[in-house]
Amino acid sequence: MLKRLTALTALILGSATAANLDLATHLDLMRGHLFASVSNYNAGSLKWGKKHAGHSLEELWDKIQPQVAPELVKPFEASLHEIMHAPGTVAPAEYAEIVDELLEGAWDKAYDAAIAGADTNFYIALTSNLVTSSKGDYAAGMEGGTQSNPGEYQDAVGFLSRAVFEAKKISPEAAKNIEKLQLAQLNQVSIDDYSKLADEVIASFQMAHSNPDAENLRLLGLGLSATNDEYIGEGEMAEGLESLEGAEKRWNLLKATVEAKNPKLAASFSQHLKDMEAAIQKDDQKAFQAALALSQSDFAEISKLF
Repeated sequence: MLKRLTALTALILGSATAANLDLATHLDLMRGHLFASVSNYNAGSLKWGKKHAGHSLEELWDKIQPQVAPELVKPFEASLHEIMHAPGTVAPAEYAEIVDELLEGAWDKAYDAAIAGADTNFYIALTSNLVTSSKGDYAAGMEGGTQSNPGEYQDAVGFLSRAVFEAKKISPEAAKNIEKLQLAQLNQVSIDDYSKLADEVIASFQMAHSNPDAENLRLLGLGLSATNDEYIGEGEMAEGLESLEGAEKRWNLLKATVEAKNPKLAASFSQHLKDMEAAIQKDDQKAFQAALALSQSDFAEISKLF
């Protein structure tokens, strides 16, 4: 799943920061997993209740933990451990209460901090991230034209449950568009049809509220994140290079604007992209991670220019 997480360090829009969007996206993805866990366990499926419970700690916590307030780290992590081991040891109703304690406590405090100062463009980016994540998991869940991987399909459903919530902060029409995607999930339409509809929904946000530079920034951030997930997370050099190439294409669309505003920053970011490419070609993970960290730092500064 991690290789399909989208734009997690992607976009600064309006008064929001890259860290805000990154944290808010991961928190919403976590809530989507927990939605799937509670729903499955309530329906009598211990297997999928446990599986989705573990995703929050195993796949997302290491990305969330550095970004939450220090005083939240211990209670947040303790709750995630309790949640991971609860299905099968407590009744579904009690499990739902355990999950609610996290969501109404440490999770809610972290979420409030993540969205502080957010504007419409922030929620466009956040909702787009959730829709794109649902698209990837729906494709994995419906491979072969049937629900071949229930876990991935359920993740897609959980992510859209949060996308509807966030889309309401954009406009009533945006929320209705997400609901169309939920109906498509329910009807288990083909992967191609779902992907096309998801892309149309995201495009509708951008046409109504955003601008090309904002979308290129979002996709540039996605490319950086995907490159790391492919190369470091999956050990796939070729796929890492392919994702990096996608990021470079987006950068080329933004480069002239950034150069006009801050030529030193543009040159620095360009060099870090080259260093990342060279590191992957040499299969030097340490050098890659160093270059990636520098590129992400530059990316945060670049985003402030738009």
